[in-house]
Amino acid sequence: MHNKVTNNEKIKLVGTLKDQAYNLIRDAILKGDFPPGKVISNEELSKWLGISRTPIREALFELQKNRMVIIHRGKGTEVAPLSEKDVLEIFEMREALEAKTHELAIDRINTEQLNELENIINDQTKHLEDKQRIEFLDEDRKFHLVIAKAGQNERIYTAIEALRDQFMLLGNYALYSNNRINQVIEEHKSILDALKKKDKVKIHYEIINHLRNSYNETIKMLKRS
Repeated sequence: MHNKVTNNEKIKLVGTLKDQAYNLIRDAILKGDFPPGKVISNEELSKWLGISRTPIREALFELQKNRMVIIHRGKGTEVAPLSEKDVLEIFEMREALEAKTHELAIDRINTEQLNELENIINDQTKHLEDKQRIEFLDEDRKFHLVIAKAGQNERIYTAIEALRDQFMLLGNYALYSNNRINQVIEEHKSILDALKKKDKVKIHYEIINHLRNSYNETIKMLKRS
């Protein structure tokens, strides 16, 4: 089991104890510290995090809702296994939602949002240089959420936002190699270029190409693991 979370790590945390527990357990799953199929108990998590069992239990229910864990009553909590079917379904959903919202964003995105996307790409480049994978994934999620927000369809945005952790979990597989991380940055630049040029044909091609490249890399790493 992991060493107890340090005070320095806790300083970075915000929100309720449940939020803190959620973020720390989620990050451990994304980093591979808790691999798919691993079973962990509330008692182990309480000792590791230095947090009482009630907020941990609440965090686990939230993680289960997002399909990152499976709670087995009386037997502990299992980190959810990831199948090729899961990967296919999630990426098919992403294509359906994000192809449309990127198309909508062409006519609705503003200068402030374009600048924010530029800054996110710059931050991702820095995270790559510093080998900060989780931070890179957070910026990746933010990049697509900014575009979804620009699309001004609240229902699509809510659906994409609700799947954020599943997207990040798959992203962790897709970004296993630095080569793929570099490709993602270049693909984000191409998406941003299409938005600036208001090119609907290009934006559709770029987002589908981006998602399918990530899908193929995810399947490849899933088979290896």
